[in-house]
Amino acid sequence: MSPLSADQHLERIRLAVVASPVYRDVDALRSAPSDVLDGWAFAREVQPLVDQGILGAEPVEPRDRTLGNEVSWHFTDKGLEMARAWLAPSDRAEPEASAPRI
Repeated sequence: MSPLSADQHLERIRLAVVASPVYRDVDALRSAPSDVLDGWAFAREVQPLVDQGILGAEPVEPRDRTLGNEVSWHFTDKGLEMARAWLAPSDRAEPEASAPRI
């Protein structure tokens, strides 16, 4: 398998976000890169997205690793805003507002 560019990885994430109603939730949307990339993407391919501030990377604890996932990725605040723009306005993930107090 030939390496993918950071832009190709970002496009794969975008396609997953647009296709799945799961990502209408802001917490799920923030973790979309992990859902799409963990276990098969090479860190060197994804690193440009980390360098640009779009993704953050977290080490995966040894006991939680599957084959090949030593790092898990997530959207940073900058990346989350970009990802929200991929969604139709009515589908955009919004942080939950606190319930009104009585």
